[in-house]
Amino acid sequence: MQVDINPIENIKCTIENIKCKVCELGNKEEILLLCDACDQAFHTTCIGLTQVPKEDVWRCPRCVMFAVAVKQQEQKIRDLFAVGSKVIVYLRISSQGQDDVARGRVGLQTQNHAILQFVLLNNYQIVQTYVDVGSGRNLEQRTKFKEMLKQLPENVCVLIYSVSRFARNVEDVRYALDCIHSKGCVVVSVVDQCTSNDQRFFELSQQAQNESNNLSNVVRQSLERRRQMGSHIGPAPYGQEVYRSEDGRRLLRQNEREQHILQFIKHNKNYTRIATILNDKGDLYRGGKEWTKDIVSRVSRSSV
Repeated sequence: MQVDINPIENIKCTIENIKCKVCELGNKEEILLLCDACDQAFHTTCIGLTQVPKEDVWRCPRCVMFAVAVKQQEQKIRDLFAVGSKVIVYLRISSQGQDDVARGRVGLQTQNHAILQFVLLNNYQIVQTYVDVGSGRNLEQRTKFKEMLKQLPENVCVLIYSVSRFARNVEDVRYALDCIHSKGCVVVSVVDQCTSNDQRFFELSQQAQNESNNLSNVVRQSLERRRQMGSHIGPAPYGQEVYRSEDGRRLLRQNEREQHILQFIKHNKNYTRIATILNDKGDLYRGGKEWTKDIVSRVSRSSV
């Protein structure tokens, strides 16, 4: 069936759907302005304008105020430290290879690029960079973060990509900022355009913690559902391997090669000698990793 589409009628229909953000009416099209920044519509009379602006690019009052606020915040950050000041950089990712901005997974390359742009803009000098791979929920698991707090010199700026990269635990944020501020230092979030002296920094910290808690709940519920369906969770024990059933479940089955090695281990007690023999034969552990006494011992215990 052929459908007759009139592009003019489609445009007209789209225009008729545009309504003023203030009065929620789409009438008086001759004075209905469309903001070039947020795409919201406004009647000139609803926002206090006496006539239609003549400029080619027009922004609504809210977007104008936001742009001014951003400029002021950028200047405020620049005023904190003079041109050429020394800065510390802190980067954190949750897991290796993480980099998917569209899904909120910001990798080291993305973070580093944004921070370097900020450094070049202000002519700062990076004196040290600390990188952690791990969760932002637990300070004790982030060795480089703790090292930074301990080694932090006085009166420097700590640059981070975003508040969520700094930490996802409000208590840890408060503790860390107490340490940092006591040395006359300040944290600057390049993407969020705020400093650790701003209330917004703490608001974003709370938001990051809430997002992390929600994600943990979703993951926990998903794992529980999969367990109830009979799916295996986590890596397969040595001697077995994971496969997908027709209904999508992760199930276990025996791995013939690893079962053969397990039998060899069970019939020998000298774990050091076992590791040497397996390595010499080329029967390496998972991922091409060489056997050690500890690995043999762990595999032997887990297979009991």
